[in-house]
Order: sequence, then C-alpha cells, then structure tokens
Amino acid sequence: MNWLRDYNKNNTDKIYIYGCEMQYVLSDVNRIRDYLEIVNSEYKIVGFEKHLWQTIEESEKTDYYISYVKLKKYFTDNYDTFKSKTSEKEFNMAYHHIVVLGQFVTAINQNVEQRKADFRDIYMGENIQWILNFHGDTSKALYWAHNAHVGDWVSNGIVDVTGHQLRKTYRNSYFNIATDFGTGEFLAFSQDGKMETFGYKKVLENTFTECLKTLGKPNVFVNIRKAREGNKMMEYLNSDFTTMSGAGANVRNSKTETNDLGKAFDGIIYLDKTDKINLEN
Repeated sequence: MNWLRDYNKNNTDKIYIYGCEMQYVLSDVNRIRDYLEIVNSEYKIVGFEKHLWQTIEESEKTDYYISYVKLKKYFTDNYDTFKSKTSEKEFNMAYHHIVVLGQFVTAINQNVEQRKADFRDIYMGENIQWILNFHGDTSKALYWAHNAHVGDWVSNGIVDVTGHQLRKTYRNSYFNIATDFGTGEFLAFSQDGKMETFGYKKVLENTFTECLKTLGKPNVFVNIRKAREGNKMMEYLNSDFTTMSGAGANVRNSKTETNDLGKAFDGIIYLDKTDKINLEN
C-alpha cells in the first residue's frame, strides 16, 4: 500500500479504498462510532456483532432492527448540529454507514437463504453507485470481486449479480474483466468449513485456460469487447468457455468449470502462476 500513500501525497486527485459489502457490518459500526466521537456524542450503538451467514436468533434480529432505527433517527434529528461540527460531506459518509446497517437488517430477515445472496449483490451494486455519486460526475471506480459477482450475468446460484446491475446502470461505461490463472496455490474454505491451501500443478488440456497460457508471456490480457467487433470471433465468443476452477469462498469439487465468459465479460486477465495470500488472524 506504500505506492498508494505516496501517490496520494503528491496528487490532488486522490485514490480511495472502499468496501461495498454488507455481510460484515462491524467495520461500519466502528466508523459511525468514530464520527460520533468527533461530534462529542455519547450515543452507544448496540448489536451487529454477527455476520450475514451466522445463525441469528429472532430476538437478535429484532434487537438489530431496533438499534438501526434508533440510530438512524438520532442522526436525522441531529443533522444540523452534526453538520455544523463537521461538514455535510462527513455527515453523509457516516450516514451511509447507517444505510449499510439497514441493508444488513433487511438481508438477515429473509426466510429463504437464497434471498440473502440476492440482496447482498443488489446492495453491493447500490453501494458502488453511492460511492461514485459521492465523489462526483467525473469519478471512476475499480470494483474488485470474484468473477461470479463481476460478470454481466445471472450467477452465484441464481442471483442477478452486482456486475449485471452495474451493466444495466452504466451500460458500456462498465468494463468488466474476468481473471483466470494457470498454476499455483490459493486459500479457500474446505468442505468442512476450514480455511486451507489448495492449488494446481498443471493446466488441463483442451481448456480455454490452456489457450490463454499459450498466449501468455507468461501473463496476458485479452480485450473481449474489441474481439466482438469482428464477425469471425462472434460465434466463438458466444460459446461456453471451459477454464480451470479455483474457488469462490469455498473450494470447488471440479478442476474445471464451463460458463459463458465470452458473453459476460469485456476482457480477461490470465496470470500464469498465483501465490496464496497471507492470512491474518
């Protein structure tokens, strides 16, 4: 991150890092608390210790909802006071963290598990749009997530994912890039729910990944949107691609996966070798 700090020191056009998720909201709670401290408020936020995929009792859901409603009202009632002590921009940022708590409350109160995933992707899209609006008409955003969430498709189960929402909103201004890799290690949850190291030692034959490996020196970027302009490539790009399969959060059972990457993405980056991240406890 040192390059980012150095860049921001020497440039007026800053780069900011945001989260767009709402499945873990303790970070949002902490940022609201930081703001309350700045405005000299002793208001205490309660709840929100659990994340979206944990078992949350009905009584806890009620407590979280009440906590959210009270906090939202407190900020609304004190808008003028808080703004005078900080700024409208700072108030709006803190208030958006409260909005994220509301998104979380809505998701945990769904009786069907799949609906949680649906709302998660929709809210990620809304939060990205909020970030862009917050920084003005000339702002740009790089949205980084698994292919399943980035594609202009219905994926991740049966979810109308974030990438699909962003394409509807921004049309061709949304340029989405898939990632693929050849060999190396990665971390993922095993079938028993433990974080473990997995990996591949070779690229399987007759896969699109093998094609990318042949093109790579050793890595490669393919501009699929540009390739679509040629009629000769259209039929191929509209067909399904078989690539090496790694993981979302959970490791996948098959070494390959087949889907319509050519339709759903504007580009693809192939990395010949991947190294697992350093996991911080």
